[in-house]
Amino acid sequence: MQRLLTTLAILSITSASAAAGGEVERSFDKRFDVKPGARLVLTHGDGELTVIPWDEDAISVEVRYRVHFRIVGLGSEPDLDVRFEQKGDVVRVTGKETSSGAVGFFSKDTIEHSYRVQAPPYVELEIDGDDGNVEIEGWEGRIKLRNDDGDVHLRRIRSPEVSLEMEDGDLEIDDLEGRLAISIDDGDVEVSGCKCEKAKIEAEDGNVQVESCTGSFKVSTDDGNMDLEEITAGELELSTADGTIEVEVAAAGATFKIDASADDGDVVLKLGAGVSASYEVTTDGGRIEVETSGEGHGRYDKRASGKLGDGGGKIHVTTNDGNVTLRQSS
Repeated sequence: MQRLLTTLAILSITSASAAAGGEVERSFDKRFDVKPGARLVLTHGDGELTVIPWDEDAISVEVRYRVHFRIVGLGSEPDLDVRFEQKGDVVRVTGKETSSGAVGFFSKDTIEHSYRVQAPPYVELEIDGDDGNVEIEGWEGRIKLRNDDGDVHLRRIRSPEVSLEMEDGDLEIDDLEGRLAISIDDGDVEVSGCKCEKAKIEAEDGNVQVESCTGSFKVSTDDGNMDLEEITAGELELSTADGTIEVEVAAAGATFKIDASADDGDVVLKLGAGVSASYEVTTDGGRIEVETSGEGHGRYDKRASGKLGDGGGKIHVTTNDGNVTLRQSS
């Protein structure tokens, strides 16, 4: 026992004597000449990322890193290394933060960890991050993004294809044209002012809101609600487990179709006066309410069907325990 106490005392004195602290500051700047067809592959780790367009045929990358740390025990100070590489049309930028490997007490306060990219908007983006937020605006090239815990905000995007994979952060998209694919775990999704030939949104526990958009949307949630407002709709395929579905269709395209299913949640469809469709609604434990000037106006227990206008589109709704409301403005 005495030998153990002596050993612990020696370790304690050694750790205390190895106390260190301070601030680490790093700065990286790199520029690459590019042309149409170029692709940027960027790994930014925990850093905040901002991507903005400019008129020059070059990619400019600025990285700023500044942390304050304190170590009591054995270990090395935190640091950041950024590797730059260009092969043909591909520019690779990889940032890697080294761990302290401290034995004892270690604390780190990140004052700044940021990436600022300026590039011609035709550049294709392939982005991989951990905990940092991402902002991209005014882009035309394809975007493929994976982010872990940070928020993502896209503005004024004119891309043929945008693919986003996220974990716990929130996603906000303003003014996008093109194909869109979103997979998100615990974060909320807000999409507004978009024209999507096809959009696919898969969410687990977060809510999905789509506002003032045109196109075909396939949306699925687990525990989250979905709210689609002022939609000029093509095909809408909507499904949820425990959430609710609320859809407001202002106008309908030539391929207008709604296929909505919910387990424990309610479904509410609000249709503009000019929307035409035949509808069929079924529910197991809920009630059905139809408020239209067409056929089938009233309340029903298990099933309701009818026609709005000339019945050109199709509406199919199923629920388990939820209620269904179908309403058309006059």
